[in-house]
Amino acid sequence: MHPNVTPRCKKLFWSKVDQSGGPESCWPFGGYRDKDGYGQFHVNKHPMRAHRVAFALANGRFADPFTLHRCHNPACCNPAHLYEGTPAQNSRDMVDAGRSTKGDKNPSRQHPERMPRGDRHPMRMYPERRATGERNGARRHPERIPRGERSGHAKLTEHDVLRIREMAQSGMSLGAIAKHFPVSKTSIHAIVTRRTWRHI
Repeated sequence: MHPNVTPRCKKLFWSKVDQSGGPESCWPFGGYRDKDGYGQFHVNKHPMRAHRVAFALANGRFADPFTLHRCHNPACCNPAHLYEGTPAQNSRDMVDAGRSTKGDKNPSRQHPERMPRGDRHPMRMYPERRATGERNGARRHPERIPRGERSGHAKLTEHDVLRIREMAQSGMSLGAIAKHFPVSKTSIHAIVTRRTWRHI
């Protein structure tokens, strides 16, 4: 529970909640609501969503991490309609309630004029800001790039790579070499021609 929630604060909060429909109905918050329809209330000068405050007042603590609505009514503050949930449950509730920004509800569909496309894109307008050439992070700090065995996708060791090149120099075909290692003939060719593993 948020510290030092005074009786006056509790009384003020519940005075803004319409409980006239009875214990089973939604109790809409009558104060300020944000653009998504959630009530907003200040607890000790901290702005909070009203349904989170309602859950905390009813349960003696705030939900961790989310306070969710069984009724899918953002303004509702009836503790009987609220429950503690996970991020996955929160996302699922958003989809079930039709609040996810997919398809025509996506901002890029609703306000295409706000999308910086073409010559309005920052990379076109301010090309000097692009970290290209010697300014690129890979050039400035090559030690930070996970190359070779340090890469999470590496199937070979440096010893394997040196062995592959030795086998190729001895005249073995790429197909024959590939049979000895967990990579394809194409990968063997890239190693031998130094298109990959160029650092050794």
